[in-house]
Amino acid sequence: MSILHKYSTQEALNKQLHLTTTSIASKESVDTYADWTGSIVDTGYSGGHISFVYTVAANTLDVKFLASIDGTTYVEVVGEASKAAGTHTNTFENAPYRYYKVQFKANSGGSQGTIVGHSAVR
Repeated sequence: MSILHKYSTQEALNKQLHLTTTSIASKESVDTYADWTGSIVDTGYSGGHISFVYTVAANTLDVKFLASIDGTTYVEVVGEASKAAGTHTNTFENAPYRYYKVQFKANSGGSQGTIVGHSAVR
């Protein structure tokens, strides 16, 4: 049985590329930056490829990405960027940090939006 018959096309592709995907629960924004619960990825110092694929529903959100060697002290690796409603992808090649996470907030105070998506690590 070929891998394409045993698994869906996406599952087959994930296995071929050695991807581990994790769904991240939907969360509504607030007026100040907050961690996207469930977005922390532990690469195990793989130096691999990490992608965050996420959909912003309704209002524009400000999104930034942080990374850490020890899981305690984080630095911005992608500064604030406004993301309109739609699907977006941020990818890190040869990821030098062990931990990565996403923070986001409403682009305009009181004008909340929702974010949902997943991470993929290779």
